Amino acid sequence: MFHRLGLVRGRRRRRGDAYAVVFLDLDELKAVNDGFGHAAGDEVLRMYARRIRQSVRRRDLVARVGGDEFLTVLDGVHDIEEARTLADKIRLNVAAPVTIPGGTVASTASVGVALAATDESVEAVVARADRAMYQVKRSGGDRVVALAKSGRAADAATSLPGDQRPTGN
Repeated sequence: MFHRLGLVRGRRRRRGDAYAVVFLDLDELKAVNDGFGHAAGDEVLRMYARRIRQSVRRRDLVARVGGDEFLTVLDGVHDIEEARTLADKIRLNVAAPVTIPGGTVASTASVGVALAATDESVEAVVARADRAMYQVKRSGGDRVVALAKSGRAADAATSLPGDQRPTGN
């Protein structure tokens, strides 16, 4: 993933446009493992991974980077607002309930976004997106926060009641 992210960075620098990194952590996935077992938790992770992939464009990259964490690279975004809009689409698609043997589960997502600066290393932009995601976690989850290179955060979205969440693309 980091090799491919480096290729995206090089391509974007040559073209003069930008890319953004989205760091997503599923909120309360431990409850699925505890309540339904690890096999069910693994199936839920696969379903969420598919939803994330379906939420982004063909040229974007998606990878699971840890237990319940996903990294998405939005290739060729124009500004932080476009990146936040795409990240919120991911968040809302993840929030739709998932049916598994034994019941239905729903998880929200804490999402951090960072628009890469021209001179910024891959590691720095990923770390900034990770910091933004942890800001969301500390404030209760189920939101998108974009963290500017300056370190200032801006909320992109607030939580929607479950009946207002979209169920598909």
